[in-house]
Amino acid sequence: MISKIVKNVLFVVLLLSGPAEAQQFSSVTVQPQSKSTVNVPVNITAGNVFQSVLGASSLGVRQQLVIENNNSNGDKCWFYLGSGIPTTGNSAMLLQGGSMTFSGPVIPNDQLQVTCASNSDTLWVIWN
Repeated sequence: MISKIVKNVLFVVLLLSGPAEAQQFSSVTVQPQSKSTVNVPVNITAGNVFQSVLGASSLGVRQQLVIENNNSNGDKCWFYLGSGIPTTGNSAMLLQGGSMTFSGPVIPNDQLQVTCASNSDTLWVIWN
């Protein structure tokens, strides 16, 4: 009997409380930025001498960075991110056909310096 009384009281309370109001949220529209992809072939002018390919971006707007050793002669290439003094010992090595891709939430905006073992070796640097 008590449970029937409690149910009736709850029913009356709910009726008297009026309609429930939903929370209202303001609408947010995100427009994707259209950025063109830049593909740059890099010709090594002096083997084992680092050359700057990409300056530092203070805006932090790179969405992707790809560095690819596209040599067919077996030569290794190295890349260094930062403003320090690169050497083959403190740089990342790319074997023939190897590549490094930076994408997602962490894309370096540092200066990019590269070299390969021989003059006229080539790399591809792609970013957007």
